[in-house]
Amino acid sequence: LTNLTSPTLEDDDENALRFVVFEILNRLPFNDILRSFETELLDLALTPLREENEKNALLCLRIIFDLHRNFRPSMNKKALPFLSFVKDVYQGTEETIAELLGGDGRKRAKKDKLPSSCELQGTKSFKVMTECPLIVMLLFQLYNQNIQSSVAEILPLMVHVPGLGGGDFSAMSEEAQNVYIDLKAAQVKTVSFITYLLRGNASLVE
Repeated sequence: LTNLTSPTLEDDDENALRFVVFEILNRLPFNDILRSFETELLDLALTPLREENEKNALLCLRIIFDLHRNFRPSMNKKALPFLSFVKDVYQGTEETIAELLGGDGRKRAKKDKLPSSCELQGTKSFKVMTECPLIVMLLFQLYNQNIQSSVAEILPLMVHVPGLGGGDFSAMSEEAQNVYIDLKAAQVKTVSFITYLLRGNASLVE
């Protein structure tokens, strides 16, 4: 993952190899034997996250979630780089909607081909965005005092996202409709996270 291959937005053998390795890492049992490798494993999933395609990024997110959930006492310092990634994902939402679904006064033709899961960068994936709020919620529960300022930076971006439209669903191709559904799922998860914060940390949302 670090020496022999690199993230790619092509559906090729290199990408397939990376996917298989991430899949193996995702299936490892999170026990005391694995604990001694926790930092290396988290770096393998976190470092390439911005460059990975959607397919591999989703596996990286699962690995990150499981590592924090199982080895939280020593994962504190690794929370901030992930929150920086989440900020980038939400910051680019309007641009991603325009690129994938049409926007800024332009419409995507039904014949226009959308990138596959191997071709779409993870930071432009609504499926990736859908997974982010749950992980941020976990990090907030584990490292509340250490990450409040970072979460406060992300929140205005999150609050903005549920109000964004995705275009005329009925006029979209089947591919675009699937992307639109992913966008709506991400918006629902985002609202759920904001609601969670309102229950005990309303000052962050104000």
